[in-house]
Amino acid sequence: MSSNFEANNNNGEKQLVCVTGAGGFIGSWVVKELLIRGYHVRGTARDPADSKNAHLLELEGADQRLSLCRADVLDAASLRAAFSGCHGVFHVASPVSNDPDLVPVAVEGTRNVINAAADMGVRRVVFTSSYGAVHMNPSRSPDAVLDETCWSDYEFCKQTDNLYCCAKMMAEMTATEEAAKRGLELAVVVPSMTMGPMLQQTLNFSSNHPMAKPYKFSNQRLKDLGLEFTPLRKSLHEAVLCMQQKSHLPLIYPVPKLSSTVPRCRSISDTTIKLFNMSCNSAEVAANDGSSNGGEKQQQQEEEVVCVTGAGGFIGSWVVKELLLRGYRVRGTARDPSKNAHLLALDGAGERLTLCRADVLDCESLRAAFAGCHGVFHVASPVSNDPNLVPIAVDGTRNVMNAGADMGVRRVVFTSSYGAVHMNPNRSPDTVLDETCWSDPKFCRQTDVYCYAKTMAEKAAEEEAAKRGVQLAVVLPCVTVGPILHPAINTSINHVVRYLTGAAPTYPNAVAAYVDVRDVARAHALVYERHDARGRYLCIGAVLHRAHLLQMLKELFPQYPVTSKCKDDGNPMVEPYKFSNQRLKDLGFEFTPMRKCLYDAVVCMQQKGHLPLVGTAVPDQNFRASTMSSNNSMEANNGDDEKKQEQVVCVTGAGGFIGSWVVKELLLRGYRVRGTARDPRKNAHLLDLEGAKERLTLCRADVLDFASLRAAFAGCHGVFHIASPVSKDPNLVPVAIEGTRNVMKAAADMGVRRVVFTSSYGAVHMNPNRSPDAVLDESCWSDPEFCQREDIYCYAKMMAEKTATEEASRRRLQLAVVVPCVTVGPILQPSVNFSCHHVVRYLTGAAATYPNAVAAYADVRDVARAHVLVYEHHGARGRYLCIGTVIHRAELLRMLKELFPQYPVTSKCEDEGNQMVKPYKFSNQRLRDLGLEFTPLRKSLHEAIECLQRKGHLPVVTLGITITITMSSISNDNNGDQKRQQQQQLVCVTGAGGFIGSWVVRELLLRGYRVRTTVRDPADRKNAHLLALEGAHERLSLRRADVLDFAGLLAAFAGCHGVFHVACPLSNRDPELMAVAVDGTRNVMNAAADMGVRRVVFTSSYGAVHMNPNRSPDAVLDESCWSDPEFCRQKDMYCYAKTMAEMAATEEAEKRGLELAVVVPSMTMGPMLQRALNLSSTHVANYLTGAKKSYPNAVAAYVDVRDVARAHALVYERHDARGRYLCIGAVLHRAQLLQMLMDLFPQYTIASKCDDKGKPMVKPYEFSNQRLKDLGLEFTPLRKSLYDAVMCMQRNGHLPVVLP
Repeated sequence: MSSNFEANNNNGEKQLVCVTGAGGFIGSWVVKELLIRGYHVRGTARDPADSKNAHLLELEGADQRLSLCRADVLDAASLRAAFSGCHGVFHVASPVSNDPDLVPVAVEGTRNVINAAADMGVRRVVFTSSYGAVHMNPSRSPDAVLDETCWSDYEFCKQTDNLYCCAKMMAEMTATEEAAKRGLELAVVVPSMTMGPMLQQTLNFSSNHPMAKPYKFSNQRLKDLGLEFTPLRKSLHEAVLCMQQKSHLPLIYPVPKLSSTVPRCRSISDTTIKLFNMSCNSAEVAANDGSSNGGEKQQQQEEEVVCVTGAGGFIGSWVVKELLLRGYRVRGTARDPSKNAHLLALDGAGERLTLCRADVLDCESLRAAFAGCHGVFHVASPVSNDPNLVPIAVDGTRNVMNAGADMGVRRVVFTSSYGAVHMNPNRSPDTVLDETCWSDPKFCRQTDVYCYAKTMAEKAAEEEAAKRGVQLAVVLPCVTVGPILHPAINTSINHVVRYLTGAAPTYPNAVAAYVDVRDVARAHALVYERHDARGRYLCIGAVLHRAHLLQMLKELFPQYPVTSKCKDDGNPMVEPYKFSNQRLKDLGFEFTPMRKCLYDAVVCMQQKGHLPLVGTAVPDQNFRASTMSSNNSMEANNGDDEKKQEQVVCVTGAGGFIGSWVVKELLLRGYRVRGTARDPRKNAHLLDLEGAKERLTLCRADVLDFASLRAAFAGCHGVFHIASPVSKDPNLVPVAIEGTRNVMKAAADMGVRRVVFTSSYGAVHMNPNRSPDAVLDESCWSDPEFCQREDIYCYAKMMAEKTATEEASRRRLQLAVVVPCVTVGPILQPSVNFSCHHVVRYLTGAAATYPNAVAAYADVRDVARAHVLVYEHHGARGRYLCIGTVIHRAELLRMLKELFPQYPVTSKCEDEGNQMVKPYKFSNQRLRDLGLEFTPLRKSLHEAIECLQRKGHLPVVTLGITITITMSSISNDNNGDQKRQQQQQLVCVTGAGGFIGSWVVRELLLRGYRVRTTVRDPADRKNAHLLALEGAHERLSLRRADVLDFAGLLAAFAGCHGVFHVACPLSNRDPELMAVAVDGTRNVMNAAADMGVRRVVFTSSYGAVHMNPNRSPDAVLDESCWSDPEFCRQKDMYCYAKTMAEMAATEEAEKRGLELAVVVPSMTMGPMLQRALNLSSTHVANYLTGAKKSYPNAVAAYVDVRDVARAHALVYERHDARGRYLCIGAVLHRAQLLQMLMDLFPQYTIASKCDDKGKPMVKPYEFSNQRLKDLGLEFTPLRKSLYDAVMCMQRNGHLPVVLP
């Protein structure tokens, strides 16, 4: 379904059009506009594979409706091929230059385009001319109005060397002439100097060129077609922001003068206001600048500028996100805007967010920040017990209120704290905590400075608001938990982390109030938008005893060592107090369940590396010894992390196989990293790493260029010298030795104290005189003469290591040497490295035999962790042998065969006549003593192969069918170092690309499973969203399979522990519906049984439950209910198909001895992961767009798609779960559903007319979802599902954004 949802039958969806010069500044926007309007677009470029055109493939709708083809305007044949089958052509291609050859290229190229279009039956061409073909006439009177009748003077253009204007004028004349000859409909767009944000990566001409002098003009013809022109101020603003984000323009922030005292904000002069308006880096466009009337029609929120103080904090970041999602233009204040890069990555930030430098103690900076704002959200407040906090909080709040009033702000939302509410020792335990309650200031001052500061700040806000006539609403959040947007851990999240990591061995006998950070953000937006909202709003979701909180954590994450010991075991448990959040509920607010907050928070911390991933099989006592890169020593404070973030380390050869993983590991541990490369532009994959945006810089350096190394190491605390080519080139030796010498000397010269050098086990094991019984360890050295004869790479590494040791001793550097062996595992870089190629040759059949030899192997992630471990252990010196296992090549190939039986791995040894060489003994004890646990080789191989498949370096093979997939890499790798139970399990999901299927895949990946999905075409772009999921890079593979192809299913289920059968077409008209549903289900069950799968989860439908005309309206709908097959067959084939399929699944499971659990979801709502609209989302969208003018007198059952996904995982993980599980969150009349939508999105015109007004309203039936609740599932409120679904459709362009 196209993204242009406003017109389902739009002609654009059926039309194919071609755009020449699609990758340019204007061309890219033309393509984007056509895609948004539903057209199928073919874009021409000289080289479609050139990375400079990659931005086109990321446009909304590009995966379904955009293709790029090679064509040149001087090559008529290529144009004819490009225009074949097209209804229209947009001829945009034209270089912008004064090259003398430009004129013939423009004229002949245009002639070719027009004629090729006519030859291929195109009827309509739009030609992009230029105002250079209109205004270049010295004879034109300065009072003349420039319009479509004007033409430039060709001779004048030529004389003034304005060849571009000559070319465009002659090209336009040629287009007009040829169109008349060939009977083509021609329209010419004549743009002037074109400004605005860029879609392409490179700077265009107008972004780097001065403006011209004004003259009169007329654009009436385009206005008559309905075009409203964007104000130039807005174009310039968005162009500059775009160039800043693409790094074409440095970010420069105003530096306010901080006064030594804290003055009260008084009235200020107009001159001062203008001055600060100029200094603030945030020229939001909120009104028409006079050049056109386009701004008058802008919607309310887009015109509103609001300011958020403390925008980069935990709550502040989510407030910014919420406001952006609601369409506001947001200005965020921070002491240092450059440290808040995470905000610039938010949806809508590129167009509607600016950051400016301000401090709450500096009135002038606040006035500058608030200039032009309609509202202010004062969130900024440090969380500490520093005695200086009180004056900062109180005076800062006074400054904010007064600066807001001075700048004409009418409405302020102040973030207080429940520390200003509940800290009163005289409050009765039976009192209901609500907005009338205040903390006792004296008690707070003695016991908790933070609560005292927040209490006094809130009182100051109220006092100043009353004085200055400012409307004030106060949000009072309690302990706030949930996922974090910013890179660092905040206090409330650390509160959770300490229990999960075992840093808190006991818990207090105490209660606390909790709320989800997303609810806090929504509360801020709600009270702002309700103009009658005044005073305090208590934002509490739940009040729990600490024991109850820890019980939830245990249930959700049983693998962590959460304490069960109370500090105060002798006394009775403190009872939770009563509270009221009714004021927020009266605004339509629904609070997120605490269980969901905790789950999302912990998963987020795992993903960001703040919390180690721990498998259920890992005993508690080993937990602290975990060497996961995410283990950031979460003790009582984050001091170590802060020290790391202050440390700059340099990695040479950062873009290589090992180098990339070392950079990733260092970033995950919080270091600031500088990576060296000969050409930093070729190492874009590093810039996609977690934390790279804030803490990674790439610089050009060469190990043979001493000066470049000194520049790279300047200011660094440590150096990791990894750079080394892998080759047999004789010149390798001097490069390795001299390069290492230069690195060591440059490091010493620049004050670096510690170097980690990457050697190779080629410097250890190459000694023909070593006894086969000797243990290979750090004391062993290769024989130099033997290496020089047999392997020049090993000789080079050995001599380089000796050089490093010698120079370190001479220059008094601390040196640790990591000695890795053959290194395998997933790759981060785009190209295949030598050791991975070593494996690939066996899988592809390129290696027909294998040698009678042994080799040592290690996982690349272990090698990276080893580097960081020896760096962080300051006593670590000398060599550290990094070997995970030593095996014979035959054993390696046996593993590959077991993991990937579909590949033609050889079983023939080169030396079959002799005895098998035995693996030698080795010791990796030195690294183990530092806490490194080595990854099993089987896991390394499996993840390496799946990675190579996804990156297109290895064909995907299923039962003799080879499908080569070229996919862009997804650089979002989890560590995978823990031996978690789920990570050892491989499960398969059929129909993975659909609405429910995608969320099931996501849920399984988040829980640590290795997931194999079946789709009809893995290379189809409509499945690309799966590869972008968290954990997909390491643990997701796509397989070609069809439920009617039994052989394909056998291949897909090979090696799987479980199968989730979700696939089923959702249509009453699909002729294959019954066959796919019933026969497909039988195939899935039998294929699963044949491949040794023990457990299947089947996705049924409540269409198999409720379609029974004989069911009493008073009966409770539960798992015992079945639809009437005959009734379904007459009324609804989909329900009939699902009923019969579920019966078939049950029957086959019983026959084959399979464990079967059936999830029975109702109408499924919520945000989409896939690109295309699904049926239930369309059901909602039709009401919002006005496509449905009335609603039926009917009820329906609804459930959130995320709950459906969790239900699938829950019933799979509970091994005693059998039979049906009804997955219904709510049963509502359609009128109730529409009322919810009206409350949430009053700006949309939603039907209020019932089809059946004459009859009484149908009553919702009763249902039971107790079976799923007993497994621990908490259902998401439908209001939240609808809100998230609509916001998702707006973001994806399936629903127009309409603002009140």
